[in-house]
Amino acid sequence: MEDSGAFPTVQFGTIVTTHAIAQKPIGDAPIVFIHGMSGGRYQFMNWQRYSADHGWETYAVDLRGHHDSPANNFRKVSIEDYAQDVEKVIHGIGPCYLVGHSMGGLVAQLVASRSTEVKGVVMLATSAPGGVMGINW
Repeated sequence: MEDSGAFPTVQFGTIVTTHAIAQKPIGDAPIVFIHGMSGGRYQFMNWQRYSADHGWETYAVDLRGHHDSPANNFRKVSIEDYAQDVEKVIHGIGPCYLVGHSMGGLVAQLVASRSTEVKGVVMLATSAPGGVMGINW
């Protein structure tokens, strides 16, 4: 599942990230990839490789309770906790762009709504801020 040898890991407190550095940087700030509910930083391995090859430094986050980032009580972890995880990373790296998938898109929205360090956000198949309602035919 995870190719841990491809990029070095960097920790921000207990939050583990994978860090890819561009050989010929063109990006003005790093990209931070945020996974969804059942994911992890490993999902973005190819995205990180592609981005680095095209001049962008990236970080891919394991949110608390996912893969290498521990959670004291996973049953009580909230979206707010995940937002704080991403904010720890941003505090360590400075201005950045966020790319969030599914629940990670919701986390990205929350972080971007209150951080001046976020330069832009891309949300992929994001969760809605107000929850997801079922469709009845």
